[in-house]
Formats: sequence, structure tokens, C-alpha cells
Amino acid sequence: MTEQNVTITTQDPVVTEPIEPAAEPTATPPEDPTADEKKFTQAELDTHIAERLKREKAKQDKAAADAKKKADADALAANAEWQKLAEQRQAELDEATAKVKAAEVLELKRQAAEKHRIPSGLIDRLQGETADELEADAEKIAALIPEKSKTPPNLQPTNPSGNSAISGESDAEKRRRLGI
Repeated sequence: MTEQNVTITTQDPVVTEPIEPAAEPTATPPEDPTADEKKFTQAELDTHIAERLKREKAKQDKAAADAKKKADADALAANAEWQKLAEQRQAELDEATAKVKAAEVLELKRQAAEKHRIPSGLIDRLQGETADELEADAEKIAALIPEKSKTPPNLQPTNPSGNSAISGESDAEKRRRLGI
């Protein structure tokens, strides 16, 4: 690559000041137009341009990375809200499922107790979750409860037939009692 001399000139900006009456004129030396010029070679310009492009690319890459981080943070925040809502709904679903399961088990206990003639006060004592487990436990409890004997009470029968021999009251006693 051949090196070429390139001249870049910079000019001082012109500053205007308000005109005041000058007390004394000042002499200004003549300006040298080539004094401010700096000469660069093509290789130096290429190096400066490459560095400038590298800085711009790094700035753009950083801006893109920052935008990606912000988008990821926003997505994570939105996802966290959905996750929280999903957890709340799952907790409500679990609670409702537990209530339904408890009601089903209570009904199975009631049926097993009724089948084995267990008093309603002992239904809570039945152990198990399935119908078979509850049936087995109800049989065990029913075996421990003594059966009530069905003996008739020892009462004297009334005398609907009028047979005084059975009632033990004579006709004369009966008339006296009735006032006849």
C-alpha cells in the first residue's frame, strides 16, 4: 500500500465581540495559514478510522446487549406474575380437591357404618381411604359392639278378651271398680 500525504486543516471559529471604543490600538501579527495544519498519512487515517469504527461497533453492541437484558428482565417479570397466578390457582385447586376427597371418604364411612349397624357416633372412628379398607374396619368395630337382645319387656297384658282368669280380677271387683 502506498502512503499518501493528506492535509486536514482546521479553522478557528470567528468570534464577534461588541464594538467598544478602543483606548489604544493593538497590533496583530499576520496569521500563518499553514501553522495549524497537521499532516496525516493514509495509514494513520486508516488506523484512526478503524479505531473509530471499533468504538462505534462496541457502543452498538453494548446498546444491543442492554436492550436484550431489559427485554429479558421484562419477560422475566411478566413470567413471574403468571407463575404467581398459576401457583395461586394450583393451591385453590388442591384445596377444592382435598374437600371433595374428604366428602367422598365421609360418605364411604357412613355407608360402611350403616351396612354393619355401627352407631353414627362411631363413624369418625372408622379408618381407611377406600371402600374396601373402610368395610374391613367396620367389620372389626361391629364385632366389638355387643348385639342388643330383643327380649320382650316383662309387662302384664291387658285383658281385652274380658277373661277375668287371665287378668286376675273377678267380676265383682270389676263392677266395684267401675261403680256399677
